[in-house]
Amino acid sequence: MPEGFTGSERRDIRLIAAFRGISFTGDILAMWALMLRLVHHGNSLPMAALLLAGAIPPVVLTPIAGLVVDRIPAKRFLAAVCLIDAAIAVGLGYWTGTVPTIILVALLGCGTAFTQPGYAALVPAIASPHNMARAQSLLQSVAGSAQITGPVLGAVLVAATGRHWPLYIDAISFALCAIGTLALHGDRVPATRAHREERAMSAGIRFLAHDKVLAPLLIQVFFFVSALGAVGVAEPFFVRLTLHGSAVVYGCLGAVYGLGNVVGALSARMAGMSLIRLVTFETIGVAVIGAGFVVVSFMTQPWFILAPFFAAGIGNGIANTGFSTILPVRIPTDVQGRAFAAVGSIVTGANIGSMAVGGLLLHLWTARTVILVGGLVSLVALVIFSPATFVAARHEDASQGA
Repeated sequence: MPEGFTGSERRDIRLIAAFRGISFTGDILAMWALMLRLVHHGNSLPMAALLLAGAIPPVVLTPIAGLVVDRIPAKRFLAAVCLIDAAIAVGLGYWTGTVPTIILVALLGCGTAFTQPGYAALVPAIASPHNMARAQSLLQSVAGSAQITGPVLGAVLVAATGRHWPLYIDAISFALCAIGTLALHGDRVPATRAHREERAMSAGIRFLAHDKVLAPLLIQVFFFVSALGAVGVAEPFFVRLTLHGSAVVYGCLGAVYGLGNVVGALSARMAGMSLIRLVTFETIGVAVIGAGFVVVSFMTQPWFILAPFFAAGIGNGIANTGFSTILPVRIPTDVQGRAFAAVGSIVTGANIGSMAVGGLLLHLWTARTVILVGGLVSLVALVIFSPATFVAARHEDASQGA
């Protein structure tokens, strides 16, 4: 770990990174098993329902989940949710019908509605603001590592043991996450202020909308995530049908992108506390991703796209670390749960919308054009909205003598 962490910070951040990494990997294993379970039906509707079942609850439950996170001590609550998720994962391994699968995945999505803002708000309660970039860098690199190992382990386990054991392993990962959460020294205690504005469910989204740094940044992120989702929909068609790439090439893309994510996250660990530096890191990351996909759209050989995908992964790691550090630095502690829940719903909503838009665009354009437009949209959104973010960040740093 980098120098600068206290002994307690170092222990807790390492512990969070370990059990969250195990949980991320378990989630990917489970999703692989579930998608393989439903793909045998030969109908795309169950697959679409599966994806939506996991994505919609975090959006719908945003107001309630954020308020609960801000009102209940974090450790015990998050551990309890993880144990409930473990029981649901066991149920997914036992009940294999399409309808039970979709219902149980929706219940897991309800758990994510609470754990996503819960753990996001727990990290700044453990790590000091000075060490926030280092902490977020480690957590983002662990998520990237899970992106690399998860699909490989999922494919191997499904081939070797069938479609049940990956789900049971996911249940074990949830249980380990609960144990690890309870073992943390630090905790996030509920806010004690009782002003009416601070009690409202909408306090988080109101703060985000009025913050001069975060408001334009979140608009930019919405367009960026939407463009990235559309590229993800077009990606398999581009590799397999346009470039006539093999399944091996397509399988390598996720691993290469995940490896780049790890490299990018680790390279952003020294971003520090200056808002202008954090915004610069986030902007550079998005620019690299957008440029990477523009380059991909001009490729004519399947293996050649691995290099720009790796570069885009690096950009993703840098952007995620910068963005994940800006949020806890800017958002007041007493509304962090609601604000993080709102951010999560914006990102998830953009992902859901991009799935539909990406599918529609593929009926109108070629996969190459969709990828090109996705990269250009990311860059255009950056040009339009990043100047306001930079001006606000520079003013904020100047006012604090940074």
